[in-house]
Amino acid sequence: MRKVDSKVATEEILQNIERRDLIKAKIVLTYFDHFDLESQRRILYKLCKCDDDLAIILLVSLATSHPQVIEFYPTLIETILAKALNSPDTVVQQIKNPSVEQIYYIQLAGSIRLQQATHPLLHLLTNTDDVTVLQTALESLGAIGSHEAVAGIAAFMGTDNQPLLLTAIQALGEIGTPDAIGLLAQGLGRNESTDCFILDVYGAVQDETALHRLNKAMITGSAPLRNYSKEILSSIGAKAVPLLTENLEISDVDLQIHSLNLLQEIGDKAALQPIRNLINSQPKNANVRFAAYEALASLPRRTGDYVLAGGLNDPVEDVRLAAAQAIDHNLDKILLTGIKNMVSRGDAEAAQIIKAVINAKAQNLYMGLIEVPFFQEVAGEYLATKAHPDIKGLFVALLQRQGRDDIAELIFSRAAAAQKSQLHGKICAVDDSKMILNIYRKILHDIGYEPVLFEYPAEALNWLQGEKPLAVCTDLNMPEITGIELTRKVREKYGKQELPIIMVTTQDDAQDHQLASDAGVNAVMGKPFDVEKLQYLLNQLLVGERRNGHG
Repeated sequence: MRKVDSKVATEEILQNIERRDLIKAKIVLTYFDHFDLESQRRILYKLCKCDDDLAIILLVSLATSHPQVIEFYPTLIETILAKALNSPDTVVQQIKNPSVEQIYYIQLAGSIRLQQATHPLLHLLTNTDDVTVLQTALESLGAIGSHEAVAGIAAFMGTDNQPLLLTAIQALGEIGTPDAIGLLAQGLGRNESTDCFILDVYGAVQDETALHRLNKAMITGSAPLRNYSKEILSSIGAKAVPLLTENLEISDVDLQIHSLNLLQEIGDKAALQPIRNLINSQPKNANVRFAAYEALASLPRRTGDYVLAGGLNDPVEDVRLAAAQAIDHNLDKILLTGIKNMVSRGDAEAAQIIKAVINAKAQNLYMGLIEVPFFQEVAGEYLATKAHPDIKGLFVALLQRQGRDDIAELIFSRAAAAQKSQLHGKICAVDDSKMILNIYRKILHDIGYEPVLFEYPAEALNWLQGEKPLAVCTDLNMPEITGIELTRKVREKYGKQELPIIMVTTQDDAQDHQLASDAGVNAVMGKPFDVEKLQYLLNQLLVGERRNGHG
């Protein structure tokens, strides 16, 4: 390229500016990077001082043809924005003008939220096939936030172009009106990534419509989508609590359980009374009762609530354990007195209560009942002969810390006299609920297996790389890695005959069961589960192992 005389070029462009000769001025600006520093600064100074409409066109032309100029003159962008605010008609006019700068003007309209640009941008949506122009126009319409743009943007909810679809979703979310948020549902069901993106938008908007959509996603047929909606609602926190507590009054078991789990995670005290109301209504489904007591074991303490004691007489063992843990968390003198009366009856139900206290690791409640003779007898015998070694060790250490070496020694002496049973082998159990893991520990130990427990699926998968248990029991709904995803990972190493997998779930959804089967699950077991149910399944699945001498 021939050498450019900066002085001559500068004078020429200044004359072009003076005469408002845009064509010649643009031509000279194409050589801007060949001008010396003093000439560049002089030209920029004059451009910033000339009429706004002229300045916008020339500065945008300069920024478009020489993007590196922005690095040396960072205030250039601010100047363009200021000029655009002063002369919005110029921006609108240039949006209508197909050129290399058109994209810049479309972006500029969004940057200054130029309402007058709404109709020209909508016109572009129906009159161009240029994907870049379409995507930029959608972004700017979202930033402008005009209600008039909703229908035009929503038309792209049916596109097969994924970038345009995601941009349209984001734009509707930015507009955020109830009808805009409502239209996002049209994009659900395409694929998992799009569904999650829509849920993210709901989570960002957090208005009534968005919260109800997230709530609805909790009972969808897709486990990953359920878990993702729960993660978002959990992150929203207290704002989601009113809707979640309303769910407790709806006779949908899955919705009630998911809502209780979320209320437990959020930990807001506003959930206390609605959950207690649910318990008082005596739900027929044991999983609902379990989830309710489990939530109350984590929420802020509330004293003097005798309603919790009723859970210790529940016909389902899992529920009794969850109730014991909730009582331990909320224990006070009034509640303890009532439970002492229940235990002092010395009957079969009292013995069940004592075992629930131990297996729930309810240490406060244990020490509160220690002076009751029947409790001492049953608890001592159970810890010595039946309880898992970890449970026994926990309570022996507790007794020693509390200065009750006499009882600790009695447990040791009984344990020494008890006959030791031979364990069949290891069973791996994975569940994000510590309460459920406690139940696995008890049941597997009771039926002669060594439990290997994991709260986090990733840790279980890591362990399974080097270990092969007799079987794996996994929850379906877990954050980050679902039971189905865990099964698929395990099946990369072990086949169905090599390592049986039991999927455990509160849900009775045919789609989930089919997905579990396709992933390589050997059997599905519903919650709550008990000794008989789990032992029956293990006997069915491990019959080959026993014949081969591994049991």
